[in-house]
Amino acid sequence: MLPMQANLAHAVAVTPLSDTSIKMGERALILASIVAISESMLTAATAAHWEQLSEQESRRQQLTWKFFDEPLTALETERHARDLNRVFEMSQEITKLANAHREQLMQNLKILQRGRKAAQAYQEQSSDTVADI
Repeated sequence: MLPMQANLAHAVAVTPLSDTSIKMGERALILASIVAISESMLTAATAAHWEQLSEQESRRQQLTWKFFDEPLTALETERHARDLNRVFEMSQEITKLANAHREQLMQNLKILQRGRKAAQAYQEQSSDTVADI
């Protein structure tokens, strides 16, 4: 082994990655996945693909629990603040879109219920009219 290679090998052996730095790296990857899933969920909500949104929410929730499994360090909080805020903002927008969709569904249901009641009243009146004949 050349002297320079020996020094590099020694430096690598002397300065192994700490568990903390590995966990921070793993957390960064998890957060990147959470951000990507959130972006995909927002796209699905905007396009009214609610089934797809539901499937993605389950995965995002699992990753979020894993991300917050242990408290964040001050350094992690600082490093991840922008992405965490972005996820929060996307979640608020998704909720807003879902609430608007729910309201529309409720209005459609009321219209259907009124139509059904009107049809039922018409049938009852028609039955009475036919019976009178």
